[in-house]
Amino acid sequence: MKIKKYQAKTTREALLLVKADLGPEAVILKIHEPKNLLGKSEGVEVTAALDETVLPPEAIPSAEMGSDPVSAPGAYDRRGVQKVQWRNIDEESKVLDHNGRNSVGLGGKVEKTMHEVQALRQDVHHLRDELKTSMKTSQAGMPAEFQSIAKGLERAGLTQAVIQDIIAELMISCPPEDRSGSRLLAASRRILASRIPASPGIPIRKGRSAVMLLLGPTGVGKSTTIAKIAGREMLRGNRTVAIITTDCYRMGALEQMQSFANATNIELETVFGPDDVQESLERLKHHDLILVDTAGRSRNNQEHLDELKAFVAAVHPDEVHLVLSLNTRDRDLLEMVELFRPMGVNRILFTKQDETFELGALYWLTSQTKLPVSFVATGQRIPDDIQEADRDILASWVLGEVAL
Repeated sequence: MKIKKYQAKTTREALLLVKADLGPEAVILKIHEPKNLLGKSEGVEVTAALDETVLPPEAIPSAEMGSDPVSAPGAYDRRGVQKVQWRNIDEESKVLDHNGRNSVGLGGKVEKTMHEVQALRQDVHHLRDELKTSMKTSQAGMPAEFQSIAKGLERAGLTQAVIQDIIAELMISCPPEDRSGSRLLAASRRILASRIPASPGIPIRKGRSAVMLLLGPTGVGKSTTIAKIAGREMLRGNRTVAIITTDCYRMGALEQMQSFANATNIELETVFGPDDVQESLERLKHHDLILVDTAGRSRNNQEHLDELKAFVAAVHPDEVHLVLSLNTRDRDLLEMVELFRPMGVNRILFTKQDETFELGALYWLTSQTKLPVSFVATGQRIPDDIQEADRDILASWVLGEVAL
């Protein structure tokens, strides 16, 4: 059986592609409408199949004898099956029976093959119906032992489609005889952990400073997170740290960062424009790690966004961490990724883990955007309340609402 996918702007165009390529005998297995990060349609994707015994019209040979290609011996019908003379087959079958070599006969073999092909076609149709049904299935038809896992994932903020995908893998990995609550919870944690991209820790560059830049919307705690990371590294004592701040807009921001730098004996540079960045980097190049704090930016102020983009380009950081609060709505999280990703974002740093019960974004946002988690801020204490991204810990947090 040949299975292929076709993409087009509309369902009609996709089906025409299927018909042109596989012919009218093609079976439609699935019609899917892909969406981008903002939920906007990106056309239609159709999955179709064709039985190997069914040939497109151009592949069907023409008859070599007789004026009627359908009735003539040796002709092919629209399914690509060669027409035969049943009288000759019956005679051949009798001869074979008489000689004891074949008690079934060629006619019986052809009929058996056609029955098998028909059964295969019915299986494909049945599979297509199951796929359609599964898209509409909710927790109502889910086995009882999986209900608590599904409800907990729903309370964590995961969608039904994501939950069903996780439960499906869980059902495969856990045989019916081994579905205790603890076994299902451990298997769920393993499944989630395997799907969460993570990139923990601080960048290290041999022979030069590693530069780590944080950016994001307003009010997510970028400056506090910078202080946590800097303090954490200072306490470990194996790396020298410096800070560059460009946050000159928020009232009191410079004073707060200066107070922290004085208390921890961390060198601090204040930059007011992209043209000043290289001088600051040059003065701080003897440090192992340079943390760059930026002002929060709103999607409604394009001038500020352009300025931030210029800052990032001037810094040329090794890592760009998008700082997002976990108590933000799903749609806003996706829009923030869409807004800041063109600035070179290659990590997500979550904050305010302690301020919400819905921690599903640790799973769905990272797996959907393919951006790994670097850190998660878990409270207000500096430098204690920050956790390096550990897949098992992140998965446990997502499953925190599961009640067995």
